[in-house]
Amino acid sequence: MTNCINSELQEKDCCGCEACVNRCPRQCIKMEKNSNGFYYPTVDENLCISCGLCVNACPILTMPKKNKIIKLFGGYCRSNSIVEKSSSGGAFYCIASNIINMGGKVCGVVIGQNYHVHHIIINSINELPELFGSKYVQSEIGTVYQIIKDQLVKNIPVLFTGCPCQVAGLKSFLGISYENLYTVEFICHGVPSPGVWEDYIHDKERKLNSEIVNLNFRSKSRYGWRNFEFYFEDKNSNQYYFNIREDLFLNGFLENLYLRPCCYECRFKGMESSADISIADFWGSEKFASDFAIDQELGLSLVTIFTEAGLRLFHKCKQDFI
Repeated sequence: MTNCINSELQEKDCCGCEACVNRCPRQCIKMEKNSNGFYYPTVDENLCISCGLCVNACPILTMPKKNKIIKLFGGYCRSNSIVEKSSSGGAFYCIASNIINMGGKVCGVVIGQNYHVHHIIINSINELPELFGSKYVQSEIGTVYQIIKDQLVKNIPVLFTGCPCQVAGLKSFLGISYENLYTVEFICHGVPSPGVWEDYIHDKERKLNSEIVNLNFRSKSRYGWRNFEFYFEDKNSNQYYFNIREDLFLNGFLENLYLRPCCYECRFKGMESSADISIADFWGSEKFASDFAIDQELGLSLVTIFTEAGLRLFHKCKQDFI
């Protein structure tokens, strides 16, 4: 088989963005889990017509345009309740709520049933909290690229948030620019194996002898932003807090023990990006912006602007951002 994703892309390079799956006109590409718990595309050669569209949609094989930094901002959402629920300073909420108020839709990551981490699309402010917070597991894209394209064609504003490789995957899948598409990436440490995560969460429930019904990878409720904890709640309302260096899963993540192979030589990191905006924790703010009038224990966001569209969007929501 020639001119298909399996023949052109090696497993060690694949970022798992699922652009090829979304682009295939024959629906002959499926994501299947390998022995390390990561999902990779497999092609049904009986259905494949060697059209090459999956290859063109791959951001590894067809890297979308990258832009240089235009401007940097640091700050936090004016609502303390939003900041408290956010991983850092609530910049995502400020941007996403603006898109929804424009009549648009927001695509982000949630933790679903059986702690399956995946992307969904929402269109109301009330649904935004589902997308709050870091999820340190590779998320499943599913068919959201296709849904986003349908919305864009209908001239509906869409905000997509995800890893840099997922933003690049969306751009490569679309192939053309849309004025009503806005993309926000978060600075990424690398994505752990979904298989490792599933084994971990099941083992945790076994040790607790109870079903976990709620969790937060970065709880600030006890010790604030700088000393966040891994938080669990079981079905009996028992609460558990774990220091990130004492928790097996998070410590392994920080030590790069089970990141996706392509993450060790990431092609999307650096000072240029395919996204309009990137958001991150503003670590080191005391060195670079010591005059910030903020209770640092709540959290602070670093917002990096890469495009004029991103700058216009951010200016629209600056009234919600200090």
